[in-house]
Amino acid sequence: MKHLDTEFLIVGCGPAGASLACFLGSYGLTGIAISADSGTADTPRAHITNMAAMECLRDIGLDRDVDRVASRHGCMEHTRWCQSMAGAELARVYSWGHDPQRMGDYERASPCKPADVPQTLLEPVLVQYAVHNGFRIRFDTKLLSLTVDDDDDNDIITATVRDELSHTEYKIRTRYLFGADGARSLVVRELGFPLRRKPGQGPAYNVLVKADMSHLIGSRMGNLHWVIRPGDDDAVFTPMAIVRMVRLWDEWLFILFARDNDAPAPSAEQYRDRVRKLIGDDTPAEIVGTSKWQINDVVAETYSKGNVFCLGDAVHRHPPMNGLGSNTCIQDAYNLAWKLALVHRGKADRSLLDTYQVERQPVGSAVVARANRAFQDHFTLWDALGTNTSPDSKRAFEELTEVSPAGQKRRQDFRRGVEQTTAEFHGLGIEMGQHYRSKAVYDADEPEPWKPTGRAAEDPVLYYEPSTYPGSRLPHVWLNKACPTQPVSTIDVAGHGRFVLLTGIGGEAWKEAARRVSASLEVKIDAYSIGFRQDWEDVYFDWERLRGVSESGAVLVRPDRPVMLISLTVGKVDAGVTVLLTPDKRLIEFPSILLPPNISSGSIVDITVSQNTSKESAEEDKFRALQDRIYNSFGASEPATPALRCRNATQTSVVLEWDPVQLATADLISLSLYRNGQKAGNIPRPLAMHSTKISGLAVDTGYTFHLVLRTSAGTRISEKVSVRTHKMTDLSGITITTGILPAAAREKLALAVDRIGAKMADSVRIDTTHFVTTEGRGPAWEKAVESNIPVVRPEWVAACETNGRILGVTKFYLDAMRAGPPTEEHVVPPAPPPKAPPVVPPKDEEHEVALRPKDGATNGTTTTTTGSGTGETASKLPDAASFQEVEL
Repeated sequence: MKHLDTEFLIVGCGPAGASLACFLGSYGLTGIAISADSGTADTPRAHITNMAAMECLRDIGLDRDVDRVASRHGCMEHTRWCQSMAGAELARVYSWGHDPQRMGDYERASPCKPADVPQTLLEPVLVQYAVHNGFRIRFDTKLLSLTVDDDDDNDIITATVRDELSHTEYKIRTRYLFGADGARSLVVRELGFPLRRKPGQGPAYNVLVKADMSHLIGSRMGNLHWVIRPGDDDAVFTPMAIVRMVRLWDEWLFILFARDNDAPAPSAEQYRDRVRKLIGDDTPAEIVGTSKWQINDVVAETYSKGNVFCLGDAVHRHPPMNGLGSNTCIQDAYNLAWKLALVHRGKADRSLLDTYQVERQPVGSAVVARANRAFQDHFTLWDALGTNTSPDSKRAFEELTEVSPAGQKRRQDFRRGVEQTTAEFHGLGIEMGQHYRSKAVYDADEPEPWKPTGRAAEDPVLYYEPSTYPGSRLPHVWLNKACPTQPVSTIDVAGHGRFVLLTGIGGEAWKEAARRVSASLEVKIDAYSIGFRQDWEDVYFDWERLRGVSESGAVLVRPDRPVMLISLTVGKVDAGVTVLLTPDKRLIEFPSILLPPNISSGSIVDITVSQNTSKESAEEDKFRALQDRIYNSFGASEPATPALRCRNATQTSVVLEWDPVQLATADLISLSLYRNGQKAGNIPRPLAMHSTKISGLAVDTGYTFHLVLRTSAGTRISEKVSVRTHKMTDLSGITITTGILPAAAREKLALAVDRIGAKMADSVRIDTTHFVTTEGRGPAWEKAVESNIPVVRPEWVAACETNGRILGVTKFYLDAMRAGPPTEEHVVPPAPPPKAPPVVPPKDEEHEVALRPKDGATNGTTTTTTGSGTGETASKLPDAASFQEVEL
């Protein structure tokens, strides 16, 4: 028997198999795809292509080809319920993003638009791309069996196939095999994948009809029409049917449901009679073909085994509600392809492929549950119309028009039934809100597990809330250049077979880290900065709202565009990508002294290893005894939760303090400060630092702060501290340290400070806001200058008291010109203050680090007064950038 060899063998050329061939081909990987069919789909089958699947196709440029064959033009605007296509309408709802109240949600979610693309038109587009990119497609080729040879390291898979035209059998040997062979998958059966089945909803019949109904559609716009005929006495079919547009407006798919699931297939005359009734007028109709299918509720618990991977309908089968079928198939393939490319080229460990099942099986399970739930949601509507209460169904339908309590209740039930379908036709959350958790996502630094937020927390099927939490889809945001050109989506900045790192102003270290890791691992990692005058402009400030980190932090995105990690620490790029791509390697060193004396370099040595059970038992007893001692000594100790307090607040700054970190026996990982729920940065030297100052805040504005202590024994989160910066008339935040002052001036100053409610400190501290002196000398003055604290004369306090508000300090600097007649001889530039030597605090001094900008203004005569007039040097950078010693 002849055989062929290939690296990749795909069984099935439907949306799953053909799209996988496309994605592999885009990476330069070639192989063979076989299909028992004689060509691409000859019936429409799947037709809704949602935005998530379109983004996958967009990554390789196929979205434009799909757009050329798609039907839009408002044809997807409505879903209708009617008594016939030409007859009375019962209700209609907006569909697929056309609801005026949901249009914005769809536009914000993706740069793509939903499209109606029958499978008969989608598959040729996919197959053509796959062939042009190196895949050989063999139709009329049926898989008969497969075997896995695991005697060597390559795990060669041998598939026995038959050419259905010549009836010739041959073998195909491959490194990787993919079961995309549909609902009756032989690959799934051969490998014994367990299937989780629930009772389905019985059989349905697809009837493909050519009928020009353009004269009806003008006032009945929509691509899905539920035709319901209460009181219908048809012995073969139920009163419900679906009429689905295939081509504008002369080709349709009639989906019929049988009354008796065990009855024989309907006759051609029964099909024709039913189609005529459903159309409702004398429009000529030609039946092109019919097929039977099952309404399934099946999902595989296992998607892969070794180098055999299954995808598409082979592992998830469900009714067509929500339009999730082919879309989930395409996304299965997209998730798998980039991992195969990295592993095949030796750039990632084989274990990366295991994340395909870990990530996609929960998605498939959720999709199957949602589609079946959507089918059941129609039952309420059908009951209200009397379709399930025969022989009283006609009477129930007539009740809808009655002026009676029974009529009112039936109308309310009908309305609720229609509204219940909203999750089917606007289920943006189930389409776009998929979240991955696996080794291919680095979320170890996140303080809390992922959970839906915003409206998605209330209804994760209806609503999608973009997020950069690791494992979430990269949010779509429109970007542009400083000199605007065509807007570009973050979706297009990322993807294209490479990792992408997104940072902002102050993120140059991230770019360098990306270059270093890319060169070290030989994996392409592109880095871009988003922000004012950066690589990309955040024109609508949407990225700032969604990025989840400060502008100098970073978001690392996988080739298939889920966020892989977000971080403020540059080293996490190395850690995150290395965890993803490199295996755990263990080297066993065998000492040469134990080898025979005649052994030399190049010798082949046999080493025999046997198990020493008695030694194992003794060592196990010792280990258990050690565990007991450790537990008895340290089991009751654990790290304490940080206690955060506000020491002082001014118009533009806050000084926070906390008790010394109590670790018990745990190791410290990090101590991080969060502002308004977002990470501001890590506290440097957390075992020594007990306070910090945050400058550059807005006047009279509320903020919340909390600490997150990460240790080897777990994470501890402090209570949130709410602080409001002061109004300009509130002087209580002023904390004064005095320098050299005459006794009378010092006494007068103390009284003024007391009257305005301010505070005086004996030494220069982190919460000192102003240094008051009449002479620029002494250790305290030197420390104030070194700490960028405004050095002012006592008159400044008196002026604040007189005006009843905090004043700017420019006129009151120690070396500034005193007030006098504005004569020319008095207008002399002030001399710069003498350079103060660095002050090294004594070892027992309180360790405090002010979180202020590294390049902030100096004080003395050159201090820059902020717009609030407080004299403080306010940072214009986000909190993470304003940490003097934070690890970035």
